[in-house]
Amino acid sequence: NLLHIPPHTEQTRHTHPSFRTGIIISGSGECVTPDGCHALTPGLAFLIPANAAHSFHTSDEALRVIAFHPDSDFGPTDETHPMVNRTIIE
Repeated sequence: NLLHIPPHTEQTRHTHPSFRTGIIISGSGECVTPDGCHALTPGLAFLIPANAAHSFHTSDEALRVIAFHPDSDFGPTDETHPMVNRTIIE
């Protein structure tokens, strides 16, 4: 999936039932986890373990991410898309 996170975004902290991995292709931001804030810059690859709390934040520029979600092999609509229904907000 190509994720586009607009400038000045502060995602709500959330989890997913499966791991997430990806690479930053443009822009900058940070991933906030219980361990702290992690800078996100082009070329950086990441892995977020299953059920790990996290959120993405941007400042003045958008962040574009190529992400792999192992449970996203179905559903192009909002009703069945795992980026919507497999995102758990505590």
